[in-house]
Amino acid sequence: MQIHLSKYRLRMRGLHILNLLIPLVCSVLNAQKYEVRIDTLGYEANFRGLCAVSNKVVWVCGSGGTVGRTTDGGESWTFQKVLDGSKAEIRDVEAWDENNAIILSVKDPAQILKTTDGGATWQTVFTAHNFETFLNGFAFWDKNKGIAYGDPIHGHFEILTTTDGGNTWEQLAQEHAPKATKDEAGFAASGTGICVGKKGKVWFGTGGNASHIFVSNDYGMTWKHHETHITHGMSSKGINSIVFVDDYIGVAVGGDFTAPDISEKNYSVTTDGGVSWHIPDKHQHPSGYRSCVEAISKTTFIAVGKNGIDISYDGGYNWEIVTHDGFLTIDEADKGSTIFVAGSNVIGRLVPAR
Repeated sequence: MQIHLSKYRLRMRGLHILNLLIPLVCSVLNAQKYEVRIDTLGYEANFRGLCAVSNKVVWVCGSGGTVGRTTDGGESWTFQKVLDGSKAEIRDVEAWDENNAIILSVKDPAQILKTTDGGATWQTVFTAHNFETFLNGFAFWDKNKGIAYGDPIHGHFEILTTTDGGNTWEQLAQEHAPKATKDEAGFAASGTGICVGKKGKVWFGTGGNASHIFVSNDYGMTWKHHETHITHGMSSKGINSIVFVDDYIGVAVGGDFTAPDISEKNYSVTTDGGVSWHIPDKHQHPSGYRSCVEAISKTTFIAVGKNGIDISYDGGYNWEIVTHDGFLTIDEADKGSTIFVAGSNVIGRLVPAR
């Protein structure tokens, strides 16, 4: 009987592995090739935040207090200076439609602002009272519940939460906030260093002296952290962006933003919800530092950076170059399939290659 049971278990394990491999093989065989189509070029802003609500409605934000919006899929854009000052850095934007959006300015002072009329007016819904506050990004579970995170103050990361769509924000008490190691911090490269999942799950990545993924299962009230093995040890190194396709499968990307062509230890993958991470041996890495990663399907991921765009068709294990043109952020439409990219003075789309 034990022999038969072992054979059954072996057969079932084989079927489980086969079920995992089938979508990977199909994805590679049916791999969609992409090329970049530029929508706007020359508007002077370093675009970091990007939210594609649909194939038509897209919001962007960046340096100089800039916010942009299109309602026709990128055929035309309108831009405005929401915040004064050349040093104003708006690094993240979340939007629900063409009228309702919320933006995050990282420092001096760190602020969160909201519009309900398509950007005609903006209301400041959070202003940091501590000059040291540096916000890296935010994410929303739905139209009401959201979370933002910032660099450590007195050894603990700052965590802000909202339950009313961003109208008010509450700071997590320091004694409950995730504890940082010495010289550990986040990156506001694209506002995607934080990612939310179902039923209150949230992850955020770090860099500097450590490259950890912090995980909470209760809307950011309690936290654990896990090692990713992504390069770290300097303030310019670490995790810049993370994405999960479900509560288990995720990819983290980053590297050293001062050495954009170095691809060593610039990504890591997980299949257990972020508890364990690994950098696959003898696989093709992304072609350098990457500031943002997006999931197109359970097996297809696209990462962008200063020196190009890479795509993976096998769950983030192997990567190939799409273009050597540099971009800083990427987002696929929530209500659609159009993939938008943005960077230094440029916004465009990834379209099927001809």
